[in-house]
Amino acid sequence: MVLKTCDTLTLVGFLFILQVIHGESPYSWECDSIKRTCSKVLTSQTTAPLDFMECKMTCSDVGTLWPLPTNLEYLSKALVTFDQVEDISIATCDCDAITEGLVNTFFNDVFLGYLKAMRATDPDIPTGPFTQDTFQVEITILVENPQESLTLRTDESYSLSIISDDLNSKKLSVGIRASTYFGARHAMETLSQLISWNNQKNTFQIHDQVLITDAPYFPHRGISVDTARQFIPIQYLKKVIDGMSFNKLNTFHWHLSDSQSFPVELPSFPQLAQYGAYYENEVYSAEDILDLVEYAMLRGIRLVPELDGPRHAANGWQFGEIEGLGTLAFCINDDELRCRGGVCGLLNPINPNLYIVLEGIFRDLRHLIPSDQFHLGADEVVFHCWNKSMEIQNWMFDQGMSGTKDDFYALWHLYQTNTLETLIRANDGQRIKATVWTSSLTQRDNFDQVLPVEDYIIQIWTNHDEPTLPNLIGQGYEVILSHEDVYYLGCGQGSWGDKAPAHCDPFKQWRDIYDFDPLDNYLAFEGSEIDRSDQILGAELGMWMEQTYGPTLEAQIFPRSAAFAERMWTKPNLNWTQAEIRFIHQRQRIVERGVIAESVQMYWCHQNEGRCRVFGDPSVPEP
Repeated sequence: MVLKTCDTLTLVGFLFILQVIHGESPYSWECDSIKRTCSKVLTSQTTAPLDFMECKMTCSDVGTLWPLPTNLEYLSKALVTFDQVEDISIATCDCDAITEGLVNTFFNDVFLGYLKAMRATDPDIPTGPFTQDTFQVEITILVENPQESLTLRTDESYSLSIISDDLNSKKLSVGIRASTYFGARHAMETLSQLISWNNQKNTFQIHDQVLITDAPYFPHRGISVDTARQFIPIQYLKKVIDGMSFNKLNTFHWHLSDSQSFPVELPSFPQLAQYGAYYENEVYSAEDILDLVEYAMLRGIRLVPELDGPRHAANGWQFGEIEGLGTLAFCINDDELRCRGGVCGLLNPINPNLYIVLEGIFRDLRHLIPSDQFHLGADEVVFHCWNKSMEIQNWMFDQGMSGTKDDFYALWHLYQTNTLETLIRANDGQRIKATVWTSSLTQRDNFDQVLPVEDYIIQIWTNHDEPTLPNLIGQGYEVILSHEDVYYLGCGQGSWGDKAPAHCDPFKQWRDIYDFDPLDNYLAFEGSEIDRSDQILGAELGMWMEQTYGPTLEAQIFPRSAAFAERMWTKPNLNWTQAEIRFIHQRQRIVERGVIAESVQMYWCHQNEGRCRVFGDPSVPEP
């Protein structure tokens, strides 16, 4: 028996050495059929060696899909292969000409790029055929309605089927049906996750039978990116949009301006960028913006612009007095005032020229970013800035006001009313949904007279357990959630101005983001009504840029935003422990496609699924 064991060990060692000499990995992957996990093992220890992705695609009942489809009706565990990128093609697209153009552009420029990124480290390695079993994959697409723009009301649903028509002819048929281009794009995103590269066979592999019907739970699934505190070059913003599209997020909320800078070069008033940009070359031109809008739209993402005011407006607005327009903003860079964010500034609501400038800004941005929403900011207004101005004091005296807090709220009311009217005028008289942040104004009685329910969406940044949410829903408002204690990503680094903690600390890890269900949170409030839950349009992650800049932006957003994306798309009945293996793989997929995503575990954990969670796992006793 000893000799037999030694002989066996000698044979294993000999085979190991032969594999290494020939440049072959001595390892394979093995599926635990009970835990549905893959682990790395010596090839000789398994009678059915599997490629890593072959194991991952067939071991789990849901494969490597992220976000999970809302209805995964069937996913075969049998895979078939195709050799070349050219072996997959669109056979027909039953759709209008514009939609067909979008579909073909996405397929050729984006989808096929996904496949090329799968092919190990060298895209020029030779591919099969190594067997006679390789397939041709033909995609048939039906898009029912022509819709070139993405809105809150766009139907993003789709169905996806894969059928092995004829095993003898080696043809695999993929069927996609969607109401709009955006649903068809999501279907192609899902299809890309049903394909992987087999490193052992040097070929692509795809599930041979699939049936999925899918649609997002929340219509607004976004990320807010601040490009005023730090200028972020367009190439980094495109990387953010790439990563968002991999996760079926659909809204890029662009915080264009703030007290610190105004980096947008607009045709009507280029002075704003001349006075407000950090440097001459740190501006977004009209061409830059149009390019980003087109880039995002192809990837199923709309841009929502934000022009902040009346607060968070300073640098850029100095030109008014110089050019005979009067004071457009007060307290610009006023060191005597203590303002959150370190830079003061407040627009002048009583100057008629302010609204002439705003109309030009709105008109330009409506032309450049044709969104169905426009964000007006409107939080953290500093009354003592207005109170310092003799112009404001004299105006209040003429109005019979004495400078009480109610008087300053009336001044804020004047600004919001005039600004909304200006926005409508700039939109050729068509009403458009304005969005504002929660603020002291939204806590006042009868504030709906200032912010009419039919005209405004309220974006909530207060903590998730504060009664702001049920109060606003009870008054009839549609809301977007950005709770700073759940969704603010730029936290956990301490304050940028002193040694104190930041106001939104601690760091928001992906597990907490995944486990937070916005609808369940609302329904936990006393008096909440399930019939009103559709007033929660969705949520946004907040990426404020005090301590982040271009090269570090992607790693701050990814992969945590993937956890948020599945919660918003699927509203899964899962917690983070049940999603962890797929999440780790989705992070790897994002990196493979060229987006920098922060690591969340050692790579060993990716290759040995479910074996890294020890302490904190209730099934494993602590020592």
